[in-house]
Amino acid sequence: MCGKKIPLTSQQASRVEKTGGVSKREESERQEKLCAQELTRLKKAYDAGFASGEGRKIDPEALLKSFKKRVSLAPSTNRMA
Repeated sequence: MCGKKIPLTSQQASRVEKTGGVSKREESERQEKLCAQELTRLKKAYDAGFASGEGRKIDPEALLKSFKKRVSLAPSTNRMA
């Protein structure tokens, strides 16, 4: 959840901080920072894809078949059954 804030009274905020809420707040800030970084990464990827030129039609069945073939040719380390 990016950017969600819950309003607290000053008494509630004080109680939360006394019970370790500071670390939770720091974790929340860290999560928001990670969320912002991920959003920036996704925007750059979107822009790069858009700038790469016009899209092309694909055959979903052929694409799936090629993925399955690639998986079957890959080394079998850590593959789930």
